Formats: sequence, C-alpha cells, structure tokens
Amino acid sequence: MDDFDWTFDRSTPAQLLAIFTDPNFLADFAAAIPVAQHQADFDRDGEHLTVILRWQFPTDHVPSMFRQFVPAEVKLDWQTTWNTADSVAISGVFDAVSKDPAVTFNGHIKITPTAEGATAWHVSGDVQAQRRGFIPASLVARALESLFHSVLTDQRTVAESWLGIDPAERPVDQH
Repeated sequence: MDDFDWTFDRSTPAQLLAIFTDPNFLADFAAAIPVAQHQADFDRDGEHLTVILRWQFPTDHVPSMFRQFVPAEVKLDWQTTWNTADSVAISGVFDAVSKDPAVTFNGHIKITPTAEGATAWHVSGDVQAQRRGFIPASLVARALESLFHSVLTDQRTVAESWLGIDPAERPVDQH
C-alpha cells in the first residue's frame, strides 16, 4: 500500500488524537463515506486506547476500472490501537479486515508536530488479499487499496472540517 503523508495546519498531535477517537467525529467520518451501518466501540488499557469500527458500506468509491473485482458492499472491521503515553509524538497500529472480499489492511500511523507548527499525519501499511473467483489477488488488493485511499481522504476532509481548516488552504499532498 502506498504511504500517506498529510499535514494539518493549526493543530497539535493531541488535538488530532482527540478528534480521531471522538465518537461524534467517527459518526461524521462514517457519514462522509457514506457508511450504511456504523458501530464504534472503545477500549482503554493503561496507555493504549483502541477504537473498533464495524462498518458496512457500498464500494462506489472504487474507481470504475476496479469495481468489477469487488462486491457492491463491503463489511469491514477496523481496529486502531493508539499509544497515548506521549502527547507530542503519537503512534498507532491498525488492522482492517473484510471477509468478502477476503482482504486485510494493516499498518502504522504516526502523528507528529512539524517545525512549522502544524501536525504531520503518516500512514503506512500493507494489503493482503485472496483471489475472488477467477480474479487474481493482486487485482482485488489494488481495488481495495484504492477504496482505502478514498476512505483515508474522507477522514482527512472531516478532520479538517472539525479543525476549521479550509481544504483550499491545505498544503499540496505529499502522497
């Protein structure tokens, strides 16, 4: 999976973590995709906060050239565990799993301050997929990677809205 590097002006890592773990933000994020069914659960264990999203949503975001490789709807269980011990440089790990098509996204998130007073958000990870009928796993993975990119872009847009950032003012993507 391609890495994602985005910058949020006028924010701190702690502010972004507070947003990304807020139930109302998660509901707004789900609505932006749009998710047909959304459930968010939370678990705190010492210095770790886990957010578990259970979603069902259409695959309209998948580019038309890939849409034939995925079902009309995807059920996704997305778990992100944040290390909250450090409020300056925050890290998290995520696993997102779909059974149809059989695909797993897993990786790391880093939220760190920049020298310019903004906050950098970096996502890296891998996609593992199984073949779907006669469709090779690599095409299924590419289709779902495209969908995941779209979902992360929606997450960014909703977060900017919560932060009062005009998307027209955002720095050029480094993706």
